[in-house]
Amino acid sequence: MLFTYDHVFNFNKSQTMDNSSNWINHLESSPDGNSISFFHRWISAYGRFTRLICYVNQKLEILNGDIMTSHMSWIDNDKVVAFCSSNICENKYHLFSIKNKQNVKILEKLPSTDGHPILLNNKIITDTYPNKAGYSKLIEFDLISNDSELIDDIKNFNDVCEENKLNSLEISKVEKALYCLKQNSKVRNKVEKNT
Repeated sequence: MLFTYDHVFNFNKSQTMDNSSNWINHLESSPDGNSISFFHRWISAYGRFTRLICYVNQKLEILNGDIMTSHMSWIDNDKVVAFCSSNICENKYHLFSIKNKQNVKILEKLPSTDGHPILLNNKIITDTYPNKAGYSKLIEFDLISNDSELIDDIKNFNDVCEENKLNSLEISKVEKALYCLKQNSKVRNKVEKNT
């Protein structure tokens, strides 16, 4: 056993965890399979909280504390990208280093809105939640040039994916969007160039 639920709950325990409901979700392994990242979430009289934790070198490490972390993805065996609020900045994509926890980079050119990041050929691809008109954005961030670009606006991911017979339980929102975009001739060359 790598660690227990009690180990996570009691690891750097804060007052906000008193009389709380706790759970762990969004488990994801590093590319080499030697580390695991996950969210420890809890609700108490103090509010809702989330910690981004990594299990690395047989110990737990907190990458982002008790504020807010929503979605994350491994970039390589040392780095995790997450949409979160931290003691540095609120509601932005952060790039965390496992080896050097003090080295946190804010990805300013990605939107200040939650999404589902994935890595694709040194680029972070993420989406946004639909706006009032039902459109979501698909955005590409180049880790080398530190630049971002809008790939496309997509009307209602679920309708497009149903037409292409994609099961929402099998594929993440961003992966579905990439599949749907490949079917769309106006952006097919842009996406295929990056895959």
